[in-house]
Amino acid sequence: HNLGPQREFKIASKEGKSAGEIFGEAAGFLEEFKAQTSAMSLQEYLLQKGVYTKDRVKANYTAGVMWMLGHLKKHLYAKDDFTKARSSYAKLAGIQFGWLVKQGAVSFNDADKVWQINYAKLPAAIESLMTTVGSIYASGNRDALEALTKQYLTGPMLAKYHLDVLEERVGSDPNVALHYEVLP
Repeated sequence: HNLGPQREFKIASKEGKSAGEIFGEAAGFLEEFKAQTSAMSLQEYLLQKGVYTKDRVKANYTAGVMWMLGHLKKHLYAKDDFTKARSSYAKLAGIQFGWLVKQGAVSFNDADKVWQINYAKLPAAIESLMTTVGSIYASGNRDALEALTKQYLTGPMLAKYHLDVLEERVGSDPNVALHYEVLP
C-alpha cells in the first residue's frame, strides 16, 4: 500500500484536493486496486534483482490469476454487472482479469473449457495496467476510473470472462470463511 500515492495524497492539478476527496467512496477501491496491481507488477523487478527465480515468478503469476478467479467466483450473484459486487476485491479482480484477457495474457480455450495463462505476455500486460492505475490515482482522474470500471465490469467484456464455466466448475455459493453455531 505504500507504493505511490495514498488516499491523503494532495493532487496539485485538482486544487490540492486529496485522492479521498476526489474519488469519494471509490477511494478505498482504488487504493486496493493500486496495491494489488503493484504487487503483481513487482514480480519482474524481483526476478531481475535475483530475489525471485523464474519458477517463483511463474507461481506468483498463477496465484494472482487464481486469486482473481476466486474473487469473481465469490460474487457470481453480480455476474451481469460486477459494479454491483459488494467487494472492492471482486471489482478490482474483474478489471485485472479483463485487462489480462484483452491483452492476450489470459485466454479461454473453448475446446477444453479452461483458462490459459500466456506467461510471455503477462509482464507487459500487468505493467500497462499498473501504469494506467497509477496515472488515474496520481492525476485524480475520476472519469478515467469510471470508464475503466464500466468497460471491464459491465457489458460485452464480461462474456469473455466465461463466468458460466466458472460457476459450472466451482458453483456460485460464496466461500465460507467461518462457520459457527449458537447453542442454548
